[in-house]
Amino acid sequence: GEVVSKATVPYESIMREAVRAAGYDHEDMGMDWRTVNIIVALEDRSAEWHRALLGGADPSRSLGDDQAVLCGYATDETLQLQPLSQQLAEQLAARMDALRLDGSLP
Repeated sequence: GEVVSKATVPYESIMREAVRAAGYDHEDMGMDWRTVNIIVALEDRSAEWHRALLGGADPSRSLGDDQAVLCGYATDETLQLQPLSQQLAEQLAARMDALRLDGSLP
């Protein structure tokens, strides 16, 4: 979905907190949340898109460049109906993250 807001979002501090929570707290780890270079590059939508969202655009004009196509499938390879390779990759990544956070992995 799309949102129109005048809120001020502290993107940099949110991103730093996510890096810190992931355990990157020293340059020896390849990244330190305190010194990592974070670039926030956001652009406003066009005025036409904004009018369409609020119901004021010409309905004959297409805003198709804002559309996406999602594909997926279910399989009986796992209880989660995901391909086994996807399930194993998620479990491996979660385990490595846990080991890194508890200090077992650098």
